[in-house]
Amino acid sequence: MDAVKILIINTDETPIQIEKYEFTSKDKDQIKETILSSLNRLGKTAYGLIKYKDEYWAIDHTAQGESISLNYDRHKVTYIPDELLKEFA
Repeated sequence: MDAVKILIINTDETPIQIEKYEFTSKDKDQIKETILSSLNRLGKTAYGLIKYKDEYWAIDHTAQGESISLNYDRHKVTYIPDELLKEFA
């Protein structure tokens, strides 16, 4: 089973705080719940990165205003700074 690694990055803290999670690829519901609960708990200054196999995906809130996100945006990225790549190790 392939691992899905997730970094949730809170840019509202100094220094920036990073939460790390790891799941198997079959844990889709738990992955979604973890991402949404983390983004909603930390607020609009948080975003995430997912590593699955050799691909990286940026994730972000979909909510507007004061509401919570019920889903998240995801798009593939080709460049990750070295500081964040180290966090996936």
